[in-house]
Amino acid sequence: PTCMAVTPSTIAMGTECGSLQIYKHPFVSKLRPQQSVRVVPQEDKDEPVISVVYSVDAAKLATRTKTNLTVWNTSSRLASSSSPWMRCENVPVDDTDNSTPTMAFSPNGKLLCVATSAMDEQTK
Repeated sequence: PTCMAVTPSTIAMGTECGSLQIYKHPFVSKLRPQQSVRVVPQEDKDEPVISVVYSVDAAKLATRTKTNLTVWNTSSRLASSSSPWMRCENVPVDDTDNSTPTMAFSPNGKLLCVATSAMDEQTK
């Protein structure tokens, strides 16, 4: 796995091949994920998932690649045919220092803050 997020009942893992894998409790007895979904479009198959975060109530799960941000509704089962709740493309990340991109949901779960390397025209 390239990254992970944990709740009391699940572990979400991002992978090098661009998929999101969900393991549900009890974790020890399961060698395969109970749910798996492709995060990146097929044409970007070499783009890894670099950050994963749950909302406080675990109703939403955000995944991040170097160029895309995707939010999933966790109340429905994630499968290869699942559509994300929201997807933003061309959201750049500054990976010059090899740090993990930062994402966080607000306490009420309605806002998602995402650190990017994008700068507006006035700050250039």
